[in-house]
Amino acid sequence: MDVFPLCLISEWMIHQDVSTYIHKQNPSVDRRMIIMDIADGLHYLHDFRLLHGDLKCANVLVDEKGRAKLADFGLSSIIYEAGSYQKFSLTATPQGTLRWMAPELHDPEDAGIGEDDALLTAASDVYAFAMVMLELYTGRVPYSECRTDGAVIARVINQDKPKRPDGTENLGLTDNIWALMEMCWSYRRNDRPTMTIVRQNLAEYFHPFAHRMCFSSITL
Repeated sequence: MDVFPLCLISEWMIHQDVSTYIHKQNPSVDRRMIIMDIADGLHYLHDFRLLHGDLKCANVLVDEKGRAKLADFGLSSIIYEAGSYQKFSLTATPQGTLRWMAPELHDPEDAGIGEDDALLTAASDVYAFAMVMLELYTGRVPYSECRTDGAVIARVINQDKPKRPDGTENLGLTDNIWALMEMCWSYRRNDRPTMTIVRQNLAEYFHPFAHRMCFSSITL
């Protein structure tokens, strides 16, 4: 009997990643719906005690209806009650992509993380989510002015958060939204809001564009 390899089939995402979709194909798109889609997907994962672990615009895809969906779960983890986690990863590095990584992933000791504490947490996903928002509003990667990884790490561990970009008010980057993003970038992970709180705030700020989603914000 022929034996076929195990395969995983995912939805074809015609618009590619969200950065390509917005900044190359449709710069006038309403970013509020895209952000809410991502928030809904991440909230859904955290509700099931799952982490994404590598959230960035390159790992958010857009379908034919212009809806954003999380993808690339190569660094995803299952959170256990004790706070530890189990990775199901095909990649070599457990931290994620450097410019989107929370401070404790760069320097656990300085961020107050003990040797037995998990590095990847829901709070590190929240930090990355705010970096994704920054990408969506600016069209540039976080700390785009830094040319080297070392310069980025120095900014992060020195608690030098990204500066608010000029000329983005017309794209919806209001004072409330920026304050929420800065809260998500708190140096101590216990000071960051949960995705439940982030989602609630976004729904309030973005009303009536906020919507409730489940599976539609996640793909593989």
